[in-house]
Amino acid sequence: MAHPQHYSWLVSPYSAKTRSYLTFKGIEFDDVVPAARTLLTTIRGAVGRSIMPTVKLDDGTWLQDSSVIIDHFEAKHPEPSIIPPGATQRVAALLVELLSDEWLPMAALHYRWNVPQNTAFALKEFAASSSRL
Repeated sequence: MAHPQHYSWLVSPYSAKTRSYLTFKGIEFDDVVPAARTLLTTIRGAVGRSIMPTVKLDDGTWLQDSSVIIDHFEAKHPEPSIIPPGATQRVAALLVELLSDEWLPMAALHYRWNVPQNTAFALKEFAASSSRL
């Protein structure tokens, strides 16, 4: 049986989110580092944008957006649940996710591009990832 294909680059924080989720849940997946060509053709053709993470399911369906990907697998593999049992805790968890997804990337981008050693690492990783065939 084939595993879902998780298309991602190591320097993508949203890919880290979905990769860590799939690992935590014990869901077997193939972590695929797409070349720029794959990103611009296959992934863009499947989801309409050159973006990561994306997941290709066994049936050929594509998922894009870290929250959509996690919601899909959480519905298929509910135990152990990442959703808190109480209503107040669920709201708090959703707020933390919203703030993390929408505001923390600004800080991440600042530290990625304004700290020389981080910039060097990111550029090296982008170059290595995008040059794969």
